[in-house]
Amino acid sequence: ARALVERLKRGQSIALVSDAGTPLLSDPGYRLVREAIKAAIPVVPLPGPSAMTALLSVSGLATDRFVFEGFLPARRGERRERLGALREEKRTMVFYEAPHRLKESLGDLLEILGDREAVMGREITKIHEEFLRGRLSEMRTRVESEEPRGEITLAVGGSEGEAAPAQELITAEIEQLRKKGLRVKE
Repeated sequence: ARALVERLKRGQSIALVSDAGTPLLSDPGYRLVREAIKAAIPVVPLPGPSAMTALLSVSGLATDRFVFEGFLPARRGERRERLGALREEKRTMVFYEAPHRLKESLGDLLEILGDREAVMGREITKIHEEFLRGRLSEMRTRVESEEPRGEITLAVGGSEGEAAPAQELITAEIEQLRKKGLRVKE
């Protein structure tokens, strides 16, 4: 990967192709993409079967195993419940999101999953294609100052270990048990 990145730095172009479907999905090619990203070299996907696969192919996140979660629920409580179930997911997760819900969803992702590495793609393979890489906190800050337009695809790195439950989730669980008649001591 480093030798190829050096060639890219010298101005050469490289196309990564595969004889087994979309490159970088379930193969080690993501390491080359990650090194190119670290070197601030643009990585561009070719149009393919979906925004999900295009984003994964240029994300630099692990693609040997991933999970596609589709659109998160529009209602905050349902969205937070779904994200709570994904807290310990070790695979890279891919979501679609509507631009008008992106701020709320990024806030919930950050609060429930923690400040993970992520990549957001907007208008992938279209004229206004844009990628934002960094941590969830950086993405939330960015979209607070300017609401993105167009189709949003978001890849979030998997859990790297046991995460402590968010205080709000613990409080909600206690409240559910109290509604069932249990006392605080129980």
